[in-house]
Amino acid sequence: MSLHLSGQQHFDVLLDDGANEVADLVGICADETDITITLVHCKYSHEPTPGRRVADLYEVCGQAVRGAKWREYGVEALLRTLYNRAVKWAARNPGQSPYLIGSIDELYHIRERAPQLRPHINTVIAQPGLSAAACSSEQQLLLAGALCRSEMRCCRS
Repeated sequence: MSLHLSGQQHFDVLLDDGANEVADLVGICADETDITITLVHCKYSHEPTPGRRVADLYEVCGQAVRGAKWREYGVEALLRTLYNRAVKWAARNPGQSPYLIGSIDELYHIRERAPQLRPHINTVIAQPGLSAAACSSEQQLLLAGALCRSEMRCCRS
């Protein structure tokens, strides 16, 4: 998913947020006027092969709905949380990095500039084997319910 995202969109920072995360992957891009944060919630298949299982979709939609709180808390709180988590992660995992693009220094600089930038938060859900074109009506209702809580983009597989 990180390769797909980085091929579709520019990020100054892309990090794997780990367990009990804000999102599985968090992408951040800041320019002179705007900051865009992309929260990516990924669902691994419950079965050996990917599929369009509703149970899998329930789980990833639940993650996305829980992640919607960051719209209420704001970008500054989100960036502070990510920064603090990254510092703790680095202390627990010497010599490793959760950063797929960028670094903790880049995140710090973006965090310092954030109060002057117009915020945008995107939520992406990714489920192996599910495509937007082939969603069942039950899956569409589930996605619509999650959409009511958080503006979301479906990632086509």
